Amino acid sequence: MVFTIPTGIISEIASDKSTVNQTVLLFTLWQLASIPSINHDQMLKPKGEATVWDGVFMLGFATIAITGALVFYTIGVFAERQSGTLKLSHIVLFYLGLTCDTTGTACMSFIAQNGSQSPVHATTGALAIILMIVHAVWATIVYSKKNPTTLARFHRLSIGVWLVWLVPYICGMLMGIPALAIGPNLALGIAIGIAIVIGLIVYRCKPCART
Repeated sequence: MVFTIPTGIISEIASDKSTVNQTVLLFTLWQLASIPSINHDQMLKPKGEATVWDGVFMLGFATIAITGALVFYTIGVFAERQSGTLKLSHIVLFYLGLTCDTTGTACMSFIAQNGSQSPVHATTGALAIILMIVHAVWATIVYSKKNPTTLARFHRLSIGVWLVWLVPYICGMLMGIPALAIGPNLALGIAIGIAIVIGLIVYRCKPCART
């Protein structure tokens, strides 16, 4: 399974001197690199040959969709933070991320009918989608009102929602790597810890001023 990011986007972020943006880029690429290590057999319990191939295709599609959500949402959130104000392009990226995440989650729910799904992961995933919906809708409302102060401060909410969204993403990734053999509760704890560390780094590092 291969997932590629447009080279122009990578070059634009990599050329930025902001430590935060470069950290986010490396984190995103690390997540993409982990896709081939996901154990399809553990996440799907087939009942026949047709179910095997249908399930593997569905899981692959879901993995690409959720990873696409990571890419779109991360770029949208940090592009907004770097620009210093909420723009229409950022909102478009928010909705693209929401669409990918909803699609991927729906596919995972379908797969879970043939296997098992952790209640912890399902709950945090549903919460993340709800927050993404509220965030995207609220961003649309704020943008339509054209209040400069509100537009400039909106990135704080965006970062917070993004950090919460990372928890079920990292949790699912850890549970899907067979070599780690991590249970749902431990995976959730690790995911929350990683999100907190990333949050501290982001909030302590100020974006570079545009010239």
